[in-house]
Amino acid sequence: MAPSVIDVKRNDKRFERALRHLGVLPAGMYAVHGKAARLNRHGNISVGTYKKILAELRAGSGTKKGGANSAQGPTGKHFVGKVNGVLGVWKRAGGKRRPKVKPILIFLKGKPDYRKRFPFFRIADGIARRHLPLELDKAMDHAIATAKRR
Repeated sequence: MAPSVIDVKRNDKRFERALRHLGVLPAGMYAVHGKAARLNRHGNISVGTYKKILAELRAGSGTKKGGANSAQGPTGKHFVGKVNGVLGVWKRAGGKRRPKVKPILIFLKGKPDYRKRFPFFRIADGIARRHLPLELDKAMDHAIATAKRR
């Protein structure tokens, strides 16, 4: 059942496991989207964006020429760090003259709770109370009318 139907704590996401494997996401922390993250119509970050972030973070962790540890500076737009005391994945923006960072993913301690947004069971119960007696009567009438007599 979806977290938006019942109040539950969510499981680890595959992306979070990948970040932990890279040594970027500390144990006991979970990623939620930041204000600058581009979301799809369902309110999620796209798989392509996750792949791009992971690729840049993997490339930045190496010691290849032109990588994040070289004298030329970081090459990717995404990086992991603390900005104003908030740990997360940030995106560089604004160029060299006016550098800015935008929050893409924020790391939180403890599993995020999802509040119930869709009253699924209340709606289903109301529909069943309204339609079940009528549909049962129709089915019984049909069964009696089409029953074979012995």
